[in-house]
Amino acid sequence: MLVLSEVRTGLLRNSQPLTDDDARRVLALTLGVPVRTRERPIAYAEYSGRLTGVDCTLEVSTGKRPRLVGVVSEKAFLTGGRILQASATVQVEPASSSGRRPWSYYIARPGIAETIGSFKIDAIQTGFLRADEGAGLDLGSIAARVLDDVQHSNRLDGRQPFRSNRTNLRWILEDPADGVDRIEFNVEKDELRTLRISSSSVTPQNAAILATDVARHDWLLTSLLDLLRRSGLDDGMSPRVVNDLQPVVDHLLHLWMPAARADDQLRGLWEQVDRASGFSRQWETQVARVRDQLQMYGIAMQRDSVAPRRSA
Repeated sequence: MLVLSEVRTGLLRNSQPLTDDDARRVLALTLGVPVRTRERPIAYAEYSGRLTGVDCTLEVSTGKRPRLVGVVSEKAFLTGGRILQASATVQVEPASSSGRRPWSYYIARPGIAETIGSFKIDAIQTGFLRADEGAGLDLGSIAARVLDDVQHSNRLDGRQPFRSNRTNLRWILEDPADGVDRIEFNVEKDELRTLRISSSSVTPQNAAILATDVARHDWLLTSLLDLLRRSGLDDGMSPRVVNDLQPVVDHLLHLWMPAARADDQLRGLWEQVDRASGFSRQWETQVARVRDQLQMYGIAMQRDSVAPRRSA
């Protein structure tokens, strides 16, 4: 089994977090397709219903590039009424015939694509993870289009509470050749991250849950570090720094909730990623720093306000 996917993550273009009802309306990209929501342990909405046909070549690490034909499944997610994500996912299989079939054959198998030509799984997965933006199977552009379609909803006011960049997680699920389950997360160039899940027991559905969770918390940490860098906190506290740090407290801290929808297996996989990447350690360290600095600044301001003035 081989699953290829990309997840784009960003901040919803709205000044306030969406309610469940508003989230359903904004994520309803296809008429008649319901949007699933839940409130606990964190507000969450999910849309799945759009499909995109692909007929392209696959980037491979070695050998001739095979042709890929099939249908990619698209999803959109909103967490905490704030964090917007979109994914494009396809399961890749070798073709059962030597030629291309009619589109009706592929449409009847949503979320699956077949390779015409060589099917060297190691070359395909490595080529996909290392491919340049827009090369070969461009799942990133498909996911970005879903994200843009949501962001352009006329139900959003277009005002973000702070400036942030999108991140892109490119991930695969593969059967381990040696039978040993493992997971590997890497921060690549710019906003690109890669996640390789090698497991014969993790389903594609659970792998997708894990990948979106990793992508969401990587975006949270990336946004926090960017806000701290731009705030000038290293130069000392001031009213301007306090104002710049306010979005951290108001919009980010309460959204950190790893493995919120995970079962025991996925929690174990998240813990592996967390230990290797240091997500939680770095997050907790920076959050404690923000809280300590704000507390000390508040104490200093209170002390100054009650200090007796000397008469001339």
